Amino acid sequence: MLSLSKINPHPDVYSNESYLIELLTEAGYLSPEIIQYAQSQISPPESLIDALIRLQYLTEDIIAAVCANNAAMAVIDLASMSVPPEIIAMIPADTARRFKAIPFADDGFSLNIAIADPLNFETLDSLPAILKRDVIFHVATASAIKKALEEYYPEQIMPAAGMSFGDEDGDAPIIRLVQQMLVDAHKMRASDIHIEPMEDRLRIRFRVDGKLIETATHPKKLLGPIIARIKVMSSTMSIAEKRMPQDGRIQANVGEDKQIDLRVSSVPSNHGESIVMRILDKSALVLGLPQLGFFSDDEATFDRLITLPDGIILVTGPTGSGKTTTLYACLNYINRPDKKIITVEDPVEYELSGINQVMVKADIGMTFAAALRAMLRQAPNIIMIGEIRDAETANIAINASLTGHLVLSTLHTNDAPSSVARLADMGIKRFLIASAVRAVMAQRLVRKLCDNCKRDGSLTERQAQTLNIDVSRLVPGQIKGPRGCDKCRNKGYKGRMGLFEIFEIDDEVRNMINDNLTTPQLRHRARELGMRTLREDGVRKILAGLTSADEVFHVTMGDSNQSYCHSQQLFSMDTNLTLELFIGRGMIDRSLARDIKEEMMNSGKELPEVLSNFGIIGNKDDIWQVIASDLGVECINLDNFTPDPVILNQLPASLVRLHGALPVRVGPEGIYVCLVDPLNPQTVEDLRFAAGKDIFLLVAPDYQVQARINEYYGGAEAAMNDLMSELDKMQTADNGDGTDEANAAPIIKFVDLVLLQAIKERASDIHFEPFEKEFKIRYRVDGALLEMQPPPIHLAVPVISRVKVMSNMNIAERRVPQDGRIVKQVGDHSVDMRVSTLPTQYGESVVLRILDRSSVNLNLDNLGLPRHIHEYILETVNKPNGIFIVTGPTGAGKTTTLYAALREINTIDAKVLTAEDPVEYDIDGIVQIPVNEAIGLDFPMVLRAFLRQDPDRIMVGEMRDMETAQIAIQASLTGHLVLSTLHTNDSAGAVTRLVDMGCEPFLVAASLEGVLAQRLVRTICADCKTPYEPSSTILSQLGVSPYELGDKKFYTGQGCDRCSNSGYKGRKGIYELLDINDTLRDMITEKAPSVVLKQKAIEMGMSTLREDGLRNIYEGRTTIEEVLKYT
Repeated sequence: MLSLSKINPHPDVYSNESYLIELLTEAGYLSPEIIQYAQSQISPPESLIDALIRLQYLTEDIIAAVCANNAAMAVIDLASMSVPPEIIAMIPADTARRFKAIPFADDGFSLNIAIADPLNFETLDSLPAILKRDVIFHVATASAIKKALEEYYPEQIMPAAGMSFGDEDGDAPIIRLVQQMLVDAHKMRASDIHIEPMEDRLRIRFRVDGKLIETATHPKKLLGPIIARIKVMSSTMSIAEKRMPQDGRIQANVGEDKQIDLRVSSVPSNHGESIVMRILDKSALVLGLPQLGFFSDDEATFDRLITLPDGIILVTGPTGSGKTTTLYACLNYINRPDKKIITVEDPVEYELSGINQVMVKADIGMTFAAALRAMLRQAPNIIMIGEIRDAETANIAINASLTGHLVLSTLHTNDAPSSVARLADMGIKRFLIASAVRAVMAQRLVRKLCDNCKRDGSLTERQAQTLNIDVSRLVPGQIKGPRGCDKCRNKGYKGRMGLFEIFEIDDEVRNMINDNLTTPQLRHRARELGMRTLREDGVRKILAGLTSADEVFHVTMGDSNQSYCHSQQLFSMDTNLTLELFIGRGMIDRSLARDIKEEMMNSGKELPEVLSNFGIIGNKDDIWQVIASDLGVECINLDNFTPDPVILNQLPASLVRLHGALPVRVGPEGIYVCLVDPLNPQTVEDLRFAAGKDIFLLVAPDYQVQARINEYYGGAEAAMNDLMSELDKMQTADNGDGTDEANAAPIIKFVDLVLLQAIKERASDIHFEPFEKEFKIRYRVDGALLEMQPPPIHLAVPVISRVKVMSNMNIAERRVPQDGRIVKQVGDHSVDMRVSTLPTQYGESVVLRILDRSSVNLNLDNLGLPRHIHEYILETVNKPNGIFIVTGPTGAGKTTTLYAALREINTIDAKVLTAEDPVEYDIDGIVQIPVNEAIGLDFPMVLRAFLRQDPDRIMVGEMRDMETAQIAIQASLTGHLVLSTLHTNDSAGAVTRLVDMGCEPFLVAASLEGVLAQRLVRTICADCKTPYEPSSTILSQLGVSPYELGDKKFYTGQGCDRCSNSGYKGRKGIYELLDINDTLRDMITEKAPSVVLKQKAIEMGMSTLREDGLRNIYEGRTTIEEVLKYT
């Protein structure tokens, strides 16, 4: 039966999920199709098992039975047992919680213990050894184990042994909680800790081997105390300041001789402060070159380079790519008594004996540049600079290299050849770069496959093609993949290794640098001279069985800028539920479901009609019988339905209209209702709560239910007419203040009805507009303004005052614009409205922008993107770095497109940060920061704070100024993917806009991956769509002649009840995608105007907005007038 309820997930219960899935498939409970569908429906942070349970493909009892059968254990009903305290005491609380184990019986010989995961060999091996007892294991469900742990072993926060943070009260639970968090992170060798407030919980994640792992979830009420404790520990952060980003530092001793240094960064998000702590283990072992991942040929090359007597050797890559570790390995290798080595770092990450290490302290003037000037008077042989950040540091480094010193340093660039452009951007003369730089090595870190459990793997056709691997030449077993075991925490990976791209500067390259050649030209020539790219080095390590293709795709980009992306969700929610119902009944398969969905998109027809056309059902009304049968309820026909008034009075009219619920029967057991949407499980619960009676579902055709609601309850129009009669009788005060009237019951009821009706009509905004002789109220639906029945003119002040009261504005101030916000509860969800007032000659004009998160399915599949653009966006958002921009005017759907793109990459192991003004949609799992310029929290400040939070992806709501654009470019050049919007008329105009802001053209060329221009046009109503012949005049405006049309047909909407006689219903996008390739990069660097860029892109196959509009016209989705309006 179709799922009508949610089951709470219980993450981290099953140690080897992939193997468990295999067992369940072998047992016949799962199939590849079910698994693929469930993967598409995963809502972070739930696991695949959670999703399968929620979708009712599995139950915990099934999982327990399969696990027990595989492990030859018995299944027990732990929930029905009452375990004596003396049995519970046989396992210490921390041991029970660690292994999720419950003792329930002791026969004197063996201790009987219940576990949920008999696939966890660590539990099976460790518990008997720890308890020093014979143990008989039994299997119980995960929920039963969880409940028993809560009952018998309630959570207690234990102090962290050996950890010191200065003065503290050892009995304080928050102190112990934070201590334990840091100890756990250190034990897991985490590089950083992420404390992230979500809407209803506090999420803790550790980055281990480059991947984020959720380690704990706490109640939201602990956010304040935990953040305050961390700020106290840092000693430099203000506890009272919660609106602005802050930085701090914590030093802690772990054990007697072990010290760790934590760098703390906080940013204010929409749910509270988010904190990232980077862990620097100063006493960590410094590796040699082979342990970093060098193959012998690259090791020999790099060995030769670092023993040169002078020059600059640069290591480049994003934050966290291991640049500093590589430099320390170099220093360790060349550190001999006859060499004087000095380093300047911020901070000193590793301590090396025999090397003079200087730490930058900018607050007292000890900058990189100041330290370098002093170091040259110390007569060193070798100098290491933690990072070249500015022109002064770069110039001193170059001068040092030209005066006989070997200089090692790092830069933030995405590849090795880009370092030349980066130094030139700092203001360094190109001839100095050519003379001083000996080599540049770009690097990335990938996870190594666990040697203990890696298994034979394979490459998909797409992977092999993108990696340029000839599958026919592979040796059996050459490709390896992850499995998971107790030694790698069931991840399949353990430790990391480097990928390297070594760019040697020889005489030919020096001449090219002096001749001011672009980065693509340098890269092309370096490839000809034998430079191996990061992607190619990754391929070598895939073929050696050291890492997986997914890891290499995750951190590298190919020459064609292609990146591998996972399959995405196929359906939107409602359609998906219905089609899944038909699949479950064996009426269609998943392949046919895809065809049905595609036909709906192409034809604009509703699902019942498409199912009928495909022959799945006899006629479109048969779908209701199928739904009723699946739900186990009666299907009725309402054509001759005449209800008793007693039945109609069972539910208030407002509740009936709000939920689309028609009462049709009443009995002692409760009320029987027909719903416009019978597959919405929340509606029945809402009605039961509101009515205080049991509600039973019946099924009838949705159009019949809506028609009867309009007939017997009058719909919104009848309710509004009744209210208008009441409003006409109201008298306003002579003083015109409107304060008292704003709180009058009829005014409150009227404004609420206006808001609810707008939400129901899926309006994007509401306009209250006073004129000399009338007061207009208009909704914007599908981009067009529709006027509702106007209230009397004398009620303009009370109505607008009521809106201002609701949005917490100054009701007396009518001379200047004001902004506010209304949050209105509708059913089980809240709707956010942004309110703006503007003083006009006849009074205040008010506009409410409606942000109804429940009405927007933020999924790329639902945006109507052309296939090639859909695939391009999926590939782009999975790239490791670059900038992707969406352009268009206000209301073009730019933010919705970006949010849909973010949903595709919002996984538990990805850190996604957004800076928005305002935060329009609240997405679970993403840290969203609302810009607040009134306190100085603008886009540039937020972006600078972002870079200290170690994000993988960044979304900037809008690039408004040069500073924001430049920081975004630098973020993309330091290994981050940046998504943002611009206000331009077409895609090529985004390049000109960025340059006009003050961004250097070569930086724009280096960072920009693509630009998507878009507009929203109304779609023709499917119920009244009819063909027509356009005039030659309008065809000429469209730019086509009658001779070019051939047999193409044009359509328009005549107008009907379904579309409020407008002829249109819904909107869709038209798009123009500018893919930035090497040809366009060269033109951008040469400052080609946008017209020339656009023409070249068209020659290379780009479709313009007008051309995409024509395609939609020819496919019968929109009209000529709509396309002419927006292109």
